[in-house]
Amino acid sequence: MTYHHGDLRAALLSQARCAVDADGEAGLSLRGLAAAVGVSPNAPYRHFPSKEALLAALSAQGFAELTGRFATCSDQVGTDRLIGYLSAYLGFARENPGLYRLMFGRSLAPLSCDPALGEQSQACFRSLMSLIAAVWDLDETDDRVPRGAAQVWSMCHGAALLDIDQAIAFLPEDRRPTASDLAATIVGGLRP
Repeated sequence: MTYHHGDLRAALLSQARCAVDADGEAGLSLRGLAAAVGVSPNAPYRHFPSKEALLAALSAQGFAELTGRFATCSDQVGTDRLIGYLSAYLGFARENPGLYRLMFGRSLAPLSCDPALGEQSQACFRSLMSLIAAVWDLDETDDRVPRGAAQVWSMCHGAALLDIDQAIAFLPEDRRPTASDLAATIVGGLRP
């Protein structure tokens, strides 16, 4: 095994993401990741003092990616933009089920375990609050905005988990709701 690696931190995060998406986080270890990327067993500790620190960094990366996906909806307006936003959210969960579960799971210590995780998750929620304020034509300081954003996020999170758990797999495939269908249903039930 070698200690030197071009960008060990990025390689460890990439390998961890693959492992989490394939098998969840339970079997993940820093030593196992070290072996997978071809470095000494102690090398990962130069970047991550613990497995939890690596998982927090991976979650922060996931929130940053999720927030970035919302930017793809910026050319849409009003309710269409919100539907696009929610479709992007549901699509992210569907494409990254292990990472999604990690990001919203209880296995991580509170958000203070990694400042970047707290910042990225809050930035993701703030982007939804800004969108809710725009769609409802409200000032972002209006109390209805964070409540509406929490309501949207809760419904979307539930829909995402039902989807990635295939809880509605009993429906014929041509009758299962798409991400856009679910997003439109969620938006249709919102009121400021």
